[in-house]
Amino acid sequence: MIEGMETIIPPYSENDSVFEIGFFKKIAEGAPVGILLADSVTRQVVYANPAFVRITGYPESEVLGRNCSFLQGSDTDQAEIRQIRQALSSGTSFHGVLRNYRKDGSLFYNELSISPVTNSDGAVQYFVGYQQDVTQEKRRTLFLEMLIGIGELLNETLFEQSNESILEIVNEQIIRTSLFHIASVSEVKGTNEICYLSAVGPGVSSVPAVCGNPAAGPCPLTLRAWGSNEIAFDNHYPDNPERQAIKGVMVEQKWYSAVIVPIVTAGKMSYGLGFVSALYGVFDAEAISSLQRIKTMIEDFFARKLEFLSRVELSKRDPMTGLVNRMAFGEIFSEVLFRTRQKETLTAIVYVDLDGFKVINDSYGHEAGDRVLTVVGERLRHVIRAGDTAVRLGGDEFLLLLEGMDSLPEIDSFLERIAGVIGMPIVWKDVQFTIQASFGVTIFPTDSGDVDALLHHADQAMYIHKRSDRQTRGPYVLYDPLENSFHRK
Repeated sequence: MIEGMETIIPPYSENDSVFEIGFFKKIAEGAPVGILLADSVTRQVVYANPAFVRITGYPESEVLGRNCSFLQGSDTDQAEIRQIRQALSSGTSFHGVLRNYRKDGSLFYNELSISPVTNSDGAVQYFVGYQQDVTQEKRRTLFLEMLIGIGELLNETLFEQSNESILEIVNEQIIRTSLFHIASVSEVKGTNEICYLSAVGPGVSSVPAVCGNPAAGPCPLTLRAWGSNEIAFDNHYPDNPERQAIKGVMVEQKWYSAVIVPIVTAGKMSYGLGFVSALYGVFDAEAISSLQRIKTMIEDFFARKLEFLSRVELSKRDPMTGLVNRMAFGEIFSEVLFRTRQKETLTAIVYVDLDGFKVINDSYGHEAGDRVLTVVGERLRHVIRAGDTAVRLGGDEFLLLLEGMDSLPEIDSFLERIAGVIGMPIVWKDVQFTIQASFGVTIFPTDSGDVDALLHHADQAMYIHKRSDRQTRGPYVLYDPLENSFHRK
């Protein structure tokens, strides 16, 4: 029973052991909480006090004769409902907090206490239900649970996930608190352009009816939030002047309160989290403060994620040339071979060694040698195609993975271009260097699928090319797996 109610409304008259409805009504009229009286057999309401009418919006004339369960919705906790039924069947008491719905369809949290009233023979004659709107207190608890849950969720295990996936996971956590019946993710595509990525929640089926309505137009809350980088909300959303064309649909779908939380990543507006509630007036100062904390938590997490991924990316790069380093090469090589099998194309594995680099390094020093390596790395980055990979293996040795090649003539043409780019003069201080490179090539999947074998064959082909006469050698040497031999191209 709600604390103190047993003293406010005694179930019996002062002079009689028989329950008197008239006496009960007289006291219940001025009670601060909602009170229903229901017949124990039919379970139909025989009385509702003014506070109940005020809380639920149902006039007494629409309550009398109805079953006591009429405030329940499809999302009312089924375990709680079973406990109520058991209490009514056994003539015992019940106390709990339920998700109930007012006449206008809006949600409220109802702290409900049910007590049996017996007659002079000890048989249960009525049930008295004491009801108090505890929506404010419940929301405060749910927001706290939501903050704790998101704080635990946003950890390093999500760094490899996309931002969109992370926001969807956050929304699933938020929906579990039952604060909102829709949680959505939208993306900034351009001025006044909204792209909805996903939505979850028990009311998600209503999204097409509202957002997909031809009369809807751009969401005013989203535009306001993205324009200001501040949370935009409306506690009586169907009454928004910009939503009058779809007001009926919004009321029907219980879009009573709505909010957009803008999310900034890498210094620019990127996403919006949208929440819709079947409650009016959800977004008071306390709720907005909680959502602001969620916004900050997500943006801080994305910043940490970006920093982490930047460090990971740097660890995969050769600091001098900016190319992929040997440590990261193995994983990338395996991925390239997998894609080649899937697409049924060719990948050329090209071993590259600079000719005459040792002479430059020994004659002019490491500073000159570093200049040559830096320029060659920069040229390789610019000459390869999108999707190709350039690796510095160490010293003056490089490796190219050229994906999606269709034929040997295409490889011939591409390597001639690479050789020409590498052979362009390199200026260091007042000295100009002109170097060449030796190329050894093997083709996957024509050659073995074994990574070590592919590298070995390309390396062998490169050394044959390096030892060949510069005047007569072709642009590269190709390994032939059918004859286990090498051919100058």
